[in-house]
Amino acid sequence: MGAYAEGYVIDSSVGSLKGIYVGMSESELSSLRYSESRGVANFEGEEFVTVNVALDGRVSLDCVLNEDGSVYRFSTVSPLVRDEKGLGVGTALYELKAAYPEGKFLVGDEDGRFASFVNGSRVIFSLGKERIDELCFDEPTAKCEVDEKGVKVERVVVSE
Repeated sequence: MGAYAEGYVIDSSVGSLKGIYVGMSESELSSLRYSESRGVANFEGEEFVTVNVALDGRVSLDCVLNEDGSVYRFSTVSPLVRDEKGLGVGTALYELKAAYPEGKFLVGDEDGRFASFVNGSRVIFSLGKERIDELCFDEPTAKCEVDEKGVKVERVVVSE
């Protein structure tokens, strides 16, 4: 999809942004001629090749490649990238819940603490953890305190 006001809109049903999509090959990614740099990152105890892509010199996307060289996921911390409802970095948890009543707020401590909001699409909203009660991470099923106005999206992830 195209620009969103001052930014970019993710097609959350197929997992694409500005020609980059989940499942595309590394050669397809390179053929888009965006400025890119390569690296390696560890996720969930495994090492993955990463390609950092600069969209129009304004947005940095971190693309993680599968063993076969296809894009497994991509993510950004840029507030210019939004989903179709205009939600992205800086959006509060209560806004996510209002926009996606069927969505799920997930917290835990698997390979490090995490907090995210999922809505059944390919978009995962990774949330800041500072305003979430410690108990939430230690016992995710426990009733715990969450500042839904203060907990905000820090990274938007598009995944398989």
